[in-house]
Amino acid sequence: MIKIYTRKLLKSWQAGRCLGPIVIIDPAFKNKPIEAHEEIHYGQWKSHPLTHFFKYKYCDEYRLKCEVEAYREQIKHGAVSYHCARYLSQYYNLNISFTDAIKILK
Repeated sequence: MIKIYTRKLLKSWQAGRCLGPIVIIDPAFKNKPIEAHEEIHYGQWKSHPLTHFFKYKYCDEYRLKCEVEAYREQIKHGAVSYHCARYLSQYYNLNISFTDAIKILK
């Protein structure tokens, strides 16, 4: 895994992003919760390097599974579950409510 600390290639709402073996983290969010989240995504990619990108992009169920795993790890490292649920319900095109996201992340 190669970690790069920059705002480039991140959407306005993102603190980090995993692009296969490359993890990009906003320098303003260089902390264990964000790094733990992105390390989970790296592991997901590493487990299925040929199919992960396409499944993540086109399969809502797979994307939800991946994000729930990553956000749960982020919460274990000190992230606030409320904020994680808000992001999960708003930014991943999963068609879930904030209330559903709170339940899923428990």
